[in-house]
Amino acid sequence: MALSRIEAAAAKSSLEVKRLRPEALGSLDAPPDVDLVVLDLDSGGRALIDTWAGLAGTGPRAIGYFSHVDAELGEHARSRGVEAVPRGRFWRTLEEELAAL
Repeated sequence: MALSRIEAAAAKSSLEVKRLRPEALGSLDAPPDVDLVVLDLDSGGRALIDTWAGLAGTGPRAIGYFSHVDAELGEHARSRGVEAVPRGRFWRTLEEELAAL
């Protein structure tokens, strides 16, 4: 369901969505050639954050959303270069973020 919400928001700004499964990140030699990466931190946890951080380097901007009750996960993401935002705020501001690209 999250993917369909992201696709709908992207369509409003005429943006293309490319889906990459978290388990595929480790097999990449370089970050994907995109303008923005969206990470579901609740599903991927610290492993996803660390894998992305090891791959991204100076790669594309990454926004990760997480449950507001897991503040430690958000802090970990921020410490690894991911713009971590609580899930509710992420969904409220997604269209604005995409329109700004």
